[in-house]
Amino acid sequence: RTVPKLDTPCPPPSEEPLEAELVPIEEEVVADMELVSLPPMSRREQAEFAGHLSEVMKSGLPLVPGLYALAQELPDGRVRRGLKVMASQLEAGRSLEYVLESRNVPRDLRGLVRAGLRSGQSGEILSQYVNHAERIIDLRRRMAMAWGYPLFLMLMAAGIYLFFLIFLVPQFADIYEDFGTELPNITKSLVTLSRWVCEDWPTILLVGIVVWIVLWFLWKNTLSPAQRRRFLWCLPIVGKLIRAMALARFSRLLGLLLENKVPLPEALRLAGEGAADAELGEAAHYLADVVESGGTLRGNEFACKRFPATFVQLLSRIEGRGPQADEVKILAEACQSSARMFESQARVSSVRIAALCQPLVVTFLAVSIGYLVLALFLPLIKLLNDLS
Repeated sequence: RTVPKLDTPCPPPSEEPLEAELVPIEEEVVADMELVSLPPMSRREQAEFAGHLSEVMKSGLPLVPGLYALAQELPDGRVRRGLKVMASQLEAGRSLEYVLESRNVPRDLRGLVRAGLRSGQSGEILSQYVNHAERIIDLRRRMAMAWGYPLFLMLMAAGIYLFFLIFLVPQFADIYEDFGTELPNITKSLVTLSRWVCEDWPTILLVGIVVWIVLWFLWKNTLSPAQRRRFLWCLPIVGKLIRAMALARFSRLLGLLLENKVPLPEALRLAGEGAADAELGEAAHYLADVVESGGTLRGNEFACKRFPATFVQLLSRIEGRGPQADEVKILAEACQSSARMFESQARVSSVRIAALCQPLVVTFLAVSIGYLVLALFLPLIKLLNDLS
């Protein structure tokens, strides 16, 4: 038996097998951690994500290498990170349904992906979804622009008014008081308003904050999401735009789901959730329950108030029995036609809002500035006449 010398260095253990075993586990853990840390995507990012997924599916490439290749071409952002995490999860053996659900992808989009995988037309279905989502985003951008310019003018006017009330009106009031000028009623009202703002601004600010908090609390806690949406539907001019956008999205999604052989009750629920409208989603779930239970929709007041009459009539024709293939096709075509109609209504409403709001705001600003100028300089004219 030989004893090795103590000064003979022991060879370091080989780390290659250990690293080879740890790499897949580490990648999977990192992918899971990234998946949890990624925040939910916005509607715009969801549309972009669906568009890129559609490109990969239509290209005929394997899904995982295609997602990796596409992610490398995109600029850094949540969509790129989402595609990379999705590819790593699929590579680790996760199902596509699990990955989409973990990314907080809406159920309607997941339903379209499942339907596309069954029919082999995932790319085309997602392309239609993206086109419709982009039209809805464009309508929302138009609505924001229609309201943005008037709101900007109102904020600018409010800032100018505060500047005059805090800095200029007190100086004019002191000048008129030093000369003993008798002030007209319009100037007295402006001076009173200026003193109230300068002296009681903490009270005004506190009352405004309290009122805002109370209104926000009542809005969030006393009304359900469906009731809040119903209230928005009842607003003049704006309510029609909000309702038309929700119905356009609902009709388009329902048509896509029915065209790809999704059962009618499931399609109604998925389209209701994808409409991003609590009132419409609640009504869609109600319709799905009625269709499943074989109930009647003829003269149903709840359904007729929330959906187009032609849509309710088509559903009432198949109540009590399963829909035939030709009836489903007719219903899908009717949904697509309704979507185009509601999109046109939303565009008209957005143009009408822009055409109506801007003249009203300009008129209001002209009257307000006229009041300010007249109240300040009317006594000054009288003072100059007295001095001359």
